[in-house]
Amino acid sequence: MIKIYGVSDDLIEFRGHYNDEISIYDKPLQIEFSDGTIIEIEYAPGDVGAIWKIKIICEGDGIESFVECTDENAQIYSDILTMCDGVYSEQLEKICTEGE
Repeated sequence: MIKIYGVSDDLIEFRGHYNDEISIYDKPLQIEFSDGTIIEIEYAPGDVGAIWKIKIICEGDGIESFVECTDENAQIYSDILTMCDGVYSEQLEKICTEGE
């Protein structure tokens, strides 16, 4: 399982198979998964307010859940994507092991 969401205005959190965070500021991050899913995550794109948005560019069969955030005052002001067990991302593997 991989859970992805944003915090603050510059951090993307990964929980589950990967437990790490990366700093992304003022630009989107595109992530590809082994099931064919491709997402783009970005803080406050367009006129959505101060919310982390996850755009599903290509939907594979490994998405467990997707919760859309519409309230910038919510405790977690981010869309939250959870990928099923067994789905992985070579890109995240590289990002999350660079700091070790």
